[in-house]
Amino acid sequence: MKRAFFFFLLTAAFLISVTGCSSTPKADKRLQKYAPAASEDNCTLHWRGNVFKLHPNRQYAVFNGTPIQLPAAPHYGSDRIYTVTPGTLKNIIDPLMTGRYPRRSIRKILIDPGHGGHDAGAIGKLSKEKNLNFLLAKEIAFALQKAGFQVFMTRNNDTFIPLRTRVTMVKKCKADLFISVHHNSSKRNLAAAGIECFAFRTPRPEDTVLAAMIQTRLIGATGSINRGVKFANFAVLRGNPVPAVLIEAGFVSNAAEEKRLVNANFRRSAANAVAAAVKSYARK
Repeated sequence: MKRAFFFFLLTAAFLISVTGCSSTPKADKRLQKYAPAASEDNCTLHWRGNVFKLHPNRQYAVFNGTPIQLPAAPHYGSDRIYTVTPGTLKNIIDPLMTGRYPRRSIRKILIDPGHGGHDAGAIGKLSKEKNLNFLLAKEIAFALQKAGFQVFMTRNNDTFIPLRTRVTMVKKCKADLFISVHHNSSKRNLAAAGIECFAFRTPRPEDTVLAAMIQTRLIGATGSINRGVKFANFAVLRGNPVPAVLIEAGFVSNAAEEKRLVNANFRRSAANAVAAAVKSYARK
């Protein structure tokens, strides 16, 4: 009886080693180069100090502490295998983890203060978005100039500029990089707060990396809530020929946060953070 039971255990162990244990979470073979550690709660990828966490069937991940919106949620079904779309791997995971993205010389930068003129944008109790955008954009331009970049602005006063014109100015100025500056608002949730950085909804690796660098620096410099890197179909990002991001620097609808946004010291810290991120991006 004992010999038969022992033989049964050996047979079971052999079958498990050949077929694999279906109850153990795993990662798709395309993710194997990142030494994935999969569990029921997440699939953690590692590469030279970088950490990227995928969550089962949720359309967000976390890269080195920064939330990253994904074009599609990673699949994690009854087979218990984490799988991502080819676009997610190529345009988000690979460039963030390895730091590899198409290189270009970054000398001229176009800064875009959102809204303007009759378009006030979001309105708070202390400010109008168009004015906050312009003030922060000017600080960013000044910080970038100190860092050695040539800087242009889509508007230099309280003027309305059509969205498409803002993009065409990239070619007119022969800019190498584009940053649009905005502030957020929420009528439904007055407690909403924090900074987020957007790239186009079908991201290029260079946009993803730029957005993540700026987002990380901004959070570190300001201590704001980290709303992460997101992807959207914004007109100033759509069809933009150079690396392009849109910053939402905080919520004017949040009374406490609006007080910070109107403070010159906050703007200066945020601007220096953006300049440092761009300098690092250009150097790499």
